[in-house]
Amino acid sequence: MLISSSICRHMDGQYFEDFIAEIYYLLGYDYQKTNYTGDQGLDLILYKESNNGTREKLGVQCKRYKNNVSNKAIQEAFSGSHYYECNKAIVITPSTFTKSAKELAHKLGVLLVDGHELDQILLSLQDYLLNNFFKHGKLTEILINTSIELARNYEIEKSIQILTHLKSYISLMNYNQAKSIFNNLGLSLSWNNEKMKAIKVYLEGLKFLENISTEDKFLIINNCLVAYRDCNLKEDALQFINKINIGELSPSSQETLKTRKQEILSII
Repeated sequence: MLISSSICRHMDGQYFEDFIAEIYYLLGYDYQKTNYTGDQGLDLILYKESNNGTREKLGVQCKRYKNNVSNKAIQEAFSGSHYYECNKAIVITPSTFTKSAKELAHKLGVLLVDGHELDQILLSLQDYLLNNFFKHGKLTEILINTSIELARNYEIEKSIQILTHLKSYISLMNYNQAKSIFNNLGLSLSWNNEKMKAIKVYLEGLKFLENISTEDKFLIINNCLVAYRDCNLKEDALQFINKINIGELSPSSQETLKTRKQEILSII
């Protein structure tokens, strides 16, 4: 799968809520996000019209935990669902629930979705997520940002796998998304000691982004220079620097470029 419950554990908490909202949207639900503060125990409210004309209203508590989810989440979802007059309360986690939480949920009628059940939901949407994720800007944003968190948490191979898949749809994305994909893939490859591949990705990204300003591309430019430096590719790096339109750079970017050039010139 492109994304699984184990990957969800590395999402920022807000991104996990957004991800669950988008997944249930793909399952036919409209959604409303509650206020960040004063949410009364719910993160999302899901709506769905049934065939008989009745309206399903579900209150959702999202817990992006790596450890077991306890009773507190069940209590929050139950009270929140009553406050918002929902038909049902759900707690969703990429992890598992404690025995006590399961017992309380059963008693209160709160539906639990753990990592295993979340994987089953994602599996049912696998083809769509693989081939149509780019139609949903939020999903693309979540996948891009989660990939770099995976790399930072030593799940680098998975990060490279996700970003490589995203890159195959790059022509269907906007420049900001493309810039992030090329930069994050380059960083993941560098952290995986594949710096020559990283340079290739950075150069490919700069070519793809040739119609935006040098300043807008500078994050990729800077990381490409770092990879050149780490590979001791002095001449290649200097040729690369000579092609940069320095006049388009901000003063701070010009200072960074000056530092990189000094580092590269010091290569023996």
